[in-house]
Amino acid sequence: MAASRASLKLLTAVLIWHNGFANATAQTPPKELNVDQCVSIALERNPRVVSAAQRVLESEFRVTEKRGAKMPQLQFHTEALKYDWLPPNKQRILGGGSTDVYSALNASLLLFSSGKAESAIDAATARFLASQQYLRRTAQEVAFEVRKAYYLVLRLEALLEAREEAVRQMEHYLTVAREKEEIGKAPRLDVLRAEVQLADVEQARLLTVNQLKIARLELLNAMGIQDEDVAIHLKKDDSPAPSFTDAQAFLEEAIRSNPEYLRAQLVAKAAEREVTMARGEGGSSLSLVASYNKEGKDIPNITNWYVGLSFNLPVYTGGIVRARIAGAKAVSTQERSAADLARQRVTLAVRSAVLSTQDAAGRLAATSKSVRQAEEALTIAREKYTVGLGSATEVIDTQVALARARTNYAEALYDGKVAAATLDLAIGRDPIPALTAAPHATRE
Repeated sequence: MAASRASLKLLTAVLIWHNGFANATAQTPPKELNVDQCVSIALERNPRVVSAAQRVLESEFRVTEKRGAKMPQLQFHTEALKYDWLPPNKQRILGGGSTDVYSALNASLLLFSSGKAESAIDAATARFLASQQYLRRTAQEVAFEVRKAYYLVLRLEALLEAREEAVRQMEHYLTVAREKEEIGKAPRLDVLRAEVQLADVEQARLLTVNQLKIARLELLNAMGIQDEDVAIHLKKDDSPAPSFTDAQAFLEEAIRSNPEYLRAQLVAKAAEREVTMARGEGGSSLSLVASYNKEGKDIPNITNWYVGLSFNLPVYTGGIVRARIAGAKAVSTQERSAADLARQRVTLAVRSAVLSTQDAAGRLAATSKSVRQAEEALTIAREKYTVGLGSATEVIDTQVALARARTNYAEALYDGKVAAATLDLAIGRDPIPALTAAPHATRE
């Protein structure tokens, strides 16, 4: 638990440091942002992180509130009353008249509460620690959303580059087909096929352009930026993501680190302490009490004080305490089951993410080979057609095959990166970026 608290303090400190540093560098000129810098901006600006941090503060204040029940209580009370009639003993105390001015300073200290106060403190503390785990999870989810959107933008940029290249190739092929038609070395059908294929690849390019605009908006939203006019320039990352085969080590790390599982355990612990707290409702309590007061007709001049013990024992509550105990037990059972379910979900998420890294790595190796083969096939088909030994259909088919291979390669490359980010999320690794400048995106 001490290590967990230390890591939470480190996370909070880094978040605060990034907030201050980013505010100080708000006017930094635009430059290429890598994925960690985008995450850093999101941790500063995303409303979900801000809301989760406020939840931690709320829970911390609740702990202070519960601890206050064990602290000395001091209260000052004063009143001035005018009566239409006073009993004789009251008149003797006040010295005649019908005005009563009374002031008192009362003090109390809870000595024993049948475990109710202590259980309330323990439950509030557990929920406070659970809120810290919620903050960790929120930061991790925001980081994952940013990484996923970041890699989607890069994938679409790579896809757009491939489709723009396909458009250029088809335009070149159409030019060649028209020249060959003019000198009678190619039929009109070759020109028509080239025109149709050019229209198809241009349509695909336009579709990718629109998808890329949407993906950029999604990335801005994940970063907590609502202004669509903000310009962000992403640093290309075409290095293959790692692939893993053994999930056991990751499972052990996830059980120690995953915030959802840790939070579920803490909430279950809080529910157990709340059962004890409910039992304390039917137990006795003992407090030390004291008072110093003055009373008089116009100015309080009669002094009185007392010191003693106050004992309270509920004898009959109409079944209220029994119902509270039963309800608290039911909640405790629910939370223990929720903790077991959280562990199952963590196990499934880690194993699925490991398999996804394997799948992406396998597809990347296969598509890399396909791209090389398709590029070679297109070169051969174009040379054959140029010298009159090949057909237009062959050139078009190889061009389509190359575009498809490049698309599959880009998808496999960035699916691998998303799978790695998914594995980090499943394990529960904190998204603390490197301590480098996190330049803001700027408006165009």
